[in-house]
Amino acid sequence: MQKKTIGLLLLILAACIGCNRNYDPAKHFEVISLDDGTVEITEYVGGLENVRIPPRIRRKTVSSIGASVIIMGEYAFENNQLVSINFGENALIEYVAGFVLENVYFENDPIPWPVARATLWKNGIPMRLSNNDSMATDVFVYGSDVYVTGSIGIGNDIRAMLWINGEAQALSDNISSAARVFVSGGDVHVLVYERDANHRNTRLLLWKNGAVQTLDFSFGLSSGIYGDNVSGVGVYSFGSDVYLTGSLRGNNSAGFWKNGEMQTLHNAVSTARQVYVHDSDVYVAGFTGNEWGSGRASLWVNGERQALSNSLSTASFVQVSGSDVYVAGSIHQYFVYTQDAGYGPRVTLWKNGEAQILNNSQSSVLGLYVYGSDVYVLSQEQRGLTLRINGEVQDIDFGEGVYRGSMFGIGSNVYIVASKDYHNHRETDRAVIWKNGAPITLSDTNSHAVALFVTGGE
Repeated sequence: MQKKTIGLLLLILAACIGCNRNYDPAKHFEVISLDDGTVEITEYVGGLENVRIPPRIRRKTVSSIGASVIIMGEYAFENNQLVSINFGENALIEYVAGFVLENVYFENDPIPWPVARATLWKNGIPMRLSNNDSMATDVFVYGSDVYVTGSIGIGNDIRAMLWINGEAQALSDNISSAARVFVSGGDVHVLVYERDANHRNTRLLLWKNGAVQTLDFSFGLSSGIYGDNVSGVGVYSFGSDVYLTGSLRGNNSAGFWKNGEMQTLHNAVSTARQVYVHDSDVYVAGFTGNEWGSGRASLWVNGERQALSNSLSTASFVQVSGSDVYVAGSIHQYFVYTQDAGYGPRVTLWKNGEAQILNNSQSSVLGLYVYGSDVYVLSQEQRGLTLRINGEVQDIDFGEGVYRGSMFGIGSNVYIVASKDYHNHRETDRAVIWKNGAPITLSDTNSHAVALFVTGGE
């Protein structure tokens, strides 16, 4: 039976107004159980005109609807009394990439060792991607296909991997790891890092539908037993256009890669951090100079630079909402935090060029999201991982050991993945994401959430 995801249906069907709240879903819907532990609605058997699709039926999550239940186009709502449908919160389908750590006993060793198993969670239901040493680093959903990047193996045996709907594909025969995946216009792009056994001859590659291109970006690495995390290169897609940002090798000048062509933004030392496209205008956040010495926060609009600060500063994120342009970054200033004082980066938000410093401690910005009149800024500070909404600190306990985080916004729903230092394994670590400030624990065993993708929504 052909299935239509709830996220797709939400875009097509009208929302319910005044749905009947007094009905038992189990009496109004026929369902079948799916392999992932969720259920698919196969038939609506009730007589209501306005129906809200329930998030669960018989205590199982509703993840899809059979095509025979609702027929698209001019035959919508045929053969029943329905005039509108509300898909509610279950329109959001949450995919989380990461890994679960299992204690494994090796020959002649009485002490168990934690071994990572790459894992994908869909609405909290785990699917193991490999039974070998492995981890998942990113996830992207395009249509009905789910793409996950990561690696299998450890040390010099590590290899970059791509899983498509759970099927594994090796991307390199060399020592490598896959950092990011994104799909645009049906083309699959994967950011891959390769090196030799002596950490020499390092290369940053773009794998596209099996073809490989070397990228002329400078990049940083955070090495670990399960691969190297690539930093300093951003990956973004808008419509059918694909962008990568960073510093170009050679003169370390800010630039971005668009659909296979490199474009330079500044002819001296500089860095491009994030790109955002709005009404055909291309905005790039970054900085000129050296990040820790002479950096000046900058915003390029269609290639024209706008200076955001005359003091040591950086710009990392940009987003446009209506006629307002928001940039998040940092300005280096003197700070006093509890018993600590010094000179360092403080979280800064620019709105249409006007700067607002948000904190009084050394910090770095990790994310920016704007929805309506609400501005969300995620940062790593001396107080720990911190989320601010319109400048106000939110009372969220992200736990101990968090060293970085990422934010994913879809409509009014804001998700955060708080990554812990998984090179220092602790039995108490759990894969957790936060939705609108509330934690969602994905596993009751030692595990880590690394990346998130959400479909559906408003």
